[in-house]
Amino acid sequence: MLNDDGLFSKHYKEIYPSELTLNNTNVSRDKSTFLDIQISIYHGKFLYKSYDKRDDFDFRICNFPHIAGNIPTVPSYGVYMSQLVRLVDINISFGHFNKNLRTMTAKFATQGFKLSKLRGNFLEFCARFIHKWAKFNIDLSEAVNLNDIF
Repeated sequence: MLNDDGLFSKHYKEIYPSELTLNNTNVSRDKSTFLDIQISIYHGKFLYKSYDKRDDFDFRICNFPHIAGNIPTVPSYGVYMSQLVRLVDINISFGHFNKNLRTMTAKFATQGFKLSKLRGNFLEFCARFIHKWAKFNIDLSEAVNLNDIF
């Protein structure tokens, strides 16, 4: 728990059974990871961005489908769209979203996805999900340098 002055660590045994092992994921008193989010407190405000524990390992992990696999093409590209929605939801800043977008798109490209189709999916995402990315206070389709990514 963040910002609880150690209260949770004093009472967690009253909440959870002894068979359950709880691992402390706090990086520091003001920073913790939970599921796929890193949460921190900075100048009295909660900040959050994506976190993928697989990045902590020094070996490659395949976490997206390969386009040549036994999955129809359209749903495979739908995975990319769903990940765009997830990334915009779990990043508070455009900078973190943009970094995640570049990394994810590169992974999809190495899995055989066509950059032209991924670009189309991204532009469709921009049109359909303005209510999600509007929190960045920018025009996402203009802020992302499409030629650098796709």
